Amino acid sequence: MWLIVTGPPASGKTTLARRLARDLNMPLYEKDIFKDTLFQSLGVGDKDWSQQVGRSAISLLFVVAHQILSTGSSLVTECNFSTRLSSEQVGEIADNSGARVVQVHCSASPEILVERNAARLASPKLRPGHHVMTSEELLEGVRSGVWEPLEVPSKIVRVDTSGSFNYASVLRDIVQDAPHPSRDR
Repeated sequence: MWLIVTGPPASGKTTLARRLARDLNMPLYEKDIFKDTLFQSLGVGDKDWSQQVGRSAISLLFVVAHQILSTGSSLVTECNFSTRLSSEQVGEIADNSGARVVQVHCSASPEILVERNAARLASPKLRPGHHVMTSEELLEGVRSGVWEPLEVPSKIVRVDTSGSFNYASVLRDIVQDAPHPSRDR
């Protein structure tokens, strides 16, 4: 299974992906971990540089996903994948590896996303080199559907993180109809 946790920035993807990976006992690969590693090697720069490094991090995420899925193993990836830019590649990897794709699409109200995004901008823990979108960029991306679920054959589990949600139900939706690991190999 390829569990893809996606959605707009500030929608709670990383927090949810880490919990799911732990509870499902699956390795997790986060775009921002790759991006941080690239920044450590290549240095930080302006917004354009951050976006270029981000695209490279996603490319690395795809390489790792393909490698792991090709062995018959499962994994979790977390990224604010662009529907337009990433759907084709995800579909190809899933087809080539025979992976079952489950997307967990995180979302929140635009007001909550803007509030969380503003908190990131003001945080002393802001990651070096990471471009945090302006509220206008974030809202435009949400309005235009940039971070909608990927257009690939998959099960889609939608999670609104605006408030509390039923985590047990999300977990059940993910594993429902999932192949049993001991029978997959």
